[in-house]
Formats: sequence, structure tokens, C-alpha cells
Amino acid sequence: LKSMADFGAEVLFPGHGPPIIGAARIRQAFLETAEFLDSIIGQCMDAMNAGLTLNQLLHTVQIPDQSKRVYLRSTYDDPRFIISNMWRRYAGWWDQDPAHLIPADNSQLSIQICEAAGGPLKLAEKALEVMVK
Repeated sequence: LKSMADFGAEVLFPGHGPPIIGAARIRQAFLETAEFLDSIIGQCMDAMNAGLTLNQLLHTVQIPDQSKRVYLRSTYDDPRFIISNMWRRYAGWWDQDPAHLIPADNSQLSIQICEAAGGPLKLAEKALEVMVK
């Protein structure tokens, strides 16, 4: 993106979003997008090198403000997907949670959680309580 900023393009048709017209605006879009991504990637690499797990990364890496520019706004995905992809690229497939090696069957797990919560009625009461808040 940083290299592309210097191409001097006058019209940019991004894959998503409106066209960007004018060399200065296109350069700004490329550089601001690069800055946005560099922030996420830099924080992610620092945290991985410090030994944080994927779950910790997903909850500690600060996603820069996306609201200032249309081209930075997340529409079809979430910027935290970048964190997960960085993890897979540099740390591999395992997220350091042993429960994910051979995960429990979701339907059986749901039944066990429901029973541990006091049964379906207690769980429904709690759900309603949370919804009201």
C-alpha cells in the first residue's frame, strides 16, 4: 500500500465502497489504510513475542478508529480476523487451548452447560434477566 501510494493514480475503484477520485485522496487512502494495518500487525507481533495466547491477543490488541474514513470502515468482516490470521501465519493452527484439540460435541456441551446452570427454566430466567438489562 505504501508503494502504491506513490503511483499517482487519479481514480481508484476499490473492491468495496465508492470510487476515490484524485491523486492526493488516493495517496491518503493508501497511507491511512497502511497505518491502520501496521498498527494492528505491530501490536499483534509485539504481543505474540511477549507470549500472549490467541485469546489474549483478540482481547488486548486495540483496533484503531475506523470511523474517520469510509474506506477504513469494516463492512464484511471484523479487523480482529487480521489477528487470527497473524496467529495462524506465525504461530500455527493451535491456539494454546487444550479444549480445542479435540473439542466436545456442541450439542452435548450445550446440554451439560444447561444442566450445570440449573436446568432449562433457570437458564431461560437468566436469559430474560440479561435481556431486560
